[in-house]
Amino acid sequence: MIRKRTVIIAITILLLLAGSLSYLQWGRQMDVSSSSGSGSDNHYELRVSVILNTLVVTDQQKCAEQIFEKCRDNSFHSVRFSYDIQIPHALSVTVYKKQKDAESGNSAFRFSYQQENQIDGSYNIVDNPEKFTLEME
Repeated sequence: MIRKRTVIIAITILLLLAGSLSYLQWGRQMDVSSSSGSGSDNHYELRVSVILNTLVVTDQQKCAEQIFEKCRDNSFHSVRFSYDIQIPHALSVTVYKKQKDAESGNSAFRFSYQQENQIDGSYNIVDNPEKFTLEME
């Protein structure tokens, strides 16, 4: 009787722990913590800091591509970029796993999407994504 009760309690604790870890890894959405832009007449670069809200980053390149898509689609939860004013010709992103890492400056990784000719603003990230290459730092 006592052994059966102990097993039930242990299984319950393990299920709660597994549920908590699953939520911390996959249950929260990434979001922008800060953004800034700089540019000249024919070139505009968007710099973004993203909080992933995950415990582990398994594939940095896939994660970078997802962030690029969210920037292109302007689909982050708490930030809307002003693409009506100017669409970026370059994108630089610093990625943090959690808010505490961002506050301490401990980035998970950095990447940028650049054109071959970085000075010429011929292409932008929304209309011409195929003209950009991913550079992991």
